[in-house]
Amino acid sequence: MGHDIELTAADGGRFAAYLSMPASTLASISAPSLIVLPEVFNTNAHIRAVANQYAAEGFIVIAPDVYWRQAPGSYQEYTDEGFKHSVTLREQLDADQLAADIGDIVKALRARQDYTGQIGVMGFASADASLF
Repeated sequence: MGHDIELTAADGGRFAAYLSMPASTLASISAPSLIVLPEVFNTNAHIRAVANQYAAEGFIVIAPDVYWRQAPGSYQEYTDEGFKHSVTLREQLDADQLAADIGDIVKALRARQDYTGQIGVMGFASADASLF
């Protein structure tokens, strides 16, 4: 249902995101959009499955690689090692830069012809919510 895309940040950097589309847009019908911000493990298989579920409900969904500036493509599994690596990446994350990147995702969604003008944002937290 979904696939990886590449978006451009305002500073010229390029970053990956997972895009999942509802079946209705394949028939040229517009849909509302949803940005799914991942938990500390980044846009791993679980977050991609969540994106696919929302797409099945009729949303255009984008789930970005939030650590693209530190370690592009670092999608961690739910293991102790994955958690430790993710915590290290989270500690290096610049919240203001992430907010700017989210703004760039909004711009990308607004440029789509199948966009209805509605965007929602949702996020997940790890078991240790103090990380975000």
